[in-house]
Amino acid sequence: MTAAGPPAKDCQKRMVQTGVDGPLGEAGFSRVRKRLTWIRETGQLVHIVNVWTRWGKYYMIQWGIRCEPVTTILWGQQRDLYDVAYSAITSRAGGDGGSWEVDDNTTDDAVAAVADATARTLRDLATWLAGFQTRQDCLALLTADVEQPRVVVPSGSLRLFTAAAFAAADGDPIACELANKVQRSGQAHPGKEARERVSRLMEWVEPLCRGAPVAVPQP
Repeated sequence: MTAAGPPAKDCQKRMVQTGVDGPLGEAGFSRVRKRLTWIRETGQLVHIVNVWTRWGKYYMIQWGIRCEPVTTILWGQQRDLYDVAYSAITSRAGGDGGSWEVDDNTTDDAVAAVADATARTLRDLATWLAGFQTRQDCLALLTADVEQPRVVVPSGSLRLFTAAAFAAADGDPIACELANKVQRSGQAHPGKEARERVSRLMEWVEPLCRGAPVAVPQP
């Protein structure tokens, strides 16, 4: 019969210290207060990694790339700047360390194995996210012919919209072409939220398309 392991709270603490804090700290992330959220600023972007938990038993790694004013164009004014769900680009981490489950029966060896897998996953994720330092890096990702399998959101018409928002925020004239495609795609019409989103986008795009300077946020 397998002996019971340490309490689940102790497992979580050890997991965070060795499987999350360690690798993310090495990669330049810092933890947001007492939350299970870590951020790394690049100047134009903010990389966010969050450990989502349910019932103190199930855990899953989520990540996001935040950029102002892109996230405000997408979602409007937000109260929580570090909510991964309201990032401009976001997904879940894959691999063996992307999610796990612990309880009071989880053994020390199991905790160590999960922490090791999580650390490997996060080192890989941090390295990949380091490839995105600017708004143009994100624009290139979103306008590539092949969708990046790591990315869940945005997809479909929201992917096109987000690309337009990044271009507009960066003062890139391609925003005019992308915004026209957004309009033709019908995203301006389905409902109030979509209409408001397009309206926010056009506030940035129209001056750019007229040749007027756009107030691009400074790093």
